[in-house]
Order: sequence, then structure tokens, then C-alpha cells
Amino acid sequence: MNCLDCAVQQHEAPAIGVCALCGAGVCLQCVRLDTRTMPTIGSPGVAVRRTTRSILCEPCAVVASTMHPVAYANDPTEPPDQPAATAMRDGRLSAG
Repeated sequence: MNCLDCAVQQHEAPAIGVCALCGAGVCLQCVRLDTRTMPTIGSPGVAVRRTTRSILCEPCAVVASTMHPVAYANDPTEPPDQPAATAMRDGRLSAG
């Protein structure tokens, strides 16, 4: 499988993953690692949320972080089109 965004730009790159939202193949240069907060079942009356990783393509990363800022956590100092995990990968955001 090849990267969809690279194929649209008329060059070939092998996909390393699949976008969690649209299912497009994404290569190492186009992938956006994101953190996603998922609700889990806890004790009655206790909301438990866990953070996990998510692979997204660039178009879906922009939409997810803009339209769903709680589920796709962003650093408030980053623009809304920059997912938090991508900022951490690039060294612009610390994990703590």
C-alpha cells in the first residue's frame, strides 16, 4: 500500500499506517501522530478518561484537532491544526 497524499502529489511512498478516521494510507512524512482521549467504564458516577495514540493523515488531523479538541487533545500554545502528539514528536511540547 502507498501513501494516498503522496500519490495525489504524483510521487510514490510506502504507507506505514492507516488513518484512523478516513482509512487512507499514510507514509512517514505525511503521518500525524495524535493523542486521543477515550472515555472508559469506571465506577458508577466516576468519569474515567484514558489517553491513547492515534494515526491520522494531515487533512483528518486538522479537522479532528479543530472540531474535537477534547478528544484530540491540543496544547493551548499550538495552533489548532497541530496535534499534541505531533508537537511532542517534533520536540515543541513536553510530556509532563
